[in-house]
Amino acid sequence: MSQLIFVLFVLVILYLLFLRPRMKGAKTNRKIGLQVGDDVVSNGGIFGVVTKSYDQRVYVEIAPEVEVIFDRRSLTHLDGVIVDAMEEAEAKFDEIEARKGQAEPTEGTAGDEVPEPLENQSDMKDVTEARDAEVDDEGDFK
Repeated sequence: MSQLIFVLFVLVILYLLFLRPRMKGAKTNRKIGLQVGDDVVSNGGIFGVVTKSYDQRVYVEIAPEVEVIFDRRSLTHLDGVIVDAMEEAEAKFDEIEARKGQAEPTEGTAGDEVPEPLENQSDMKDVTEARDAEVDDEGDFK
């Protein structure tokens, strides 16, 4: 008899610790729902804005004119705090990109000189002969 009471006690503890909170969380997720215009993030880390919402499918705009279909269970509604942080990070990124565009390359960088392409095989032969002329008898460059 005492073993049966112990088993029932363990089952009640397991229910209270594991099953009940999980079912409660699932219920609140169903109740909240996603509305058009909500900021969301997928389980894979893709951020976007809800454009259409159906029973289990949600259309999310991840870039201008780019919509992706997600299962409702794979999306999480974002707080305003996270959205503000994302917008701040995007503004900093845009500022850095603008600075890169304004910076002019300095003279003497490796990317300034681009060699002319060889037009035919005789040009290649001339380059090879010029290179060979610069090598001494031991194979070292002069």
